[in-house]
Amino acid sequence: MFSGIIERVGRVEAAASEAGGALRLSLATGYADLDLGESVAVNGVCLTVVRHDQAGVADFFVSAETLDRTNLGGVRAGDSVNLERAVTLS
Repeated sequence: MFSGIIERVGRVEAAASEAGGALRLSLATGYADLDLGESVAVNGVCLTVVRHDQAGVADFFVSAETLDRTNLGGVRAGDSVNLERAVTLS
């Protein structure tokens, strides 16, 4: 679940192709502790982390359907994207 409040802004390193695939993002500070399988809202679209490194770069799988139906189909390398981590219950 997400609050709808943008936490950070990231940068697209590599966009997914029209057929789907990996969307690679350079993440803002505060995302170094991401876990594989964690959900992150990217421009309001819930995506799952499939790879993450300590340099702050993460890959998210994006299907062709998601690219067709969301704003992620139009992002290109160098574009800024809004980021939000899932809400945690405490």
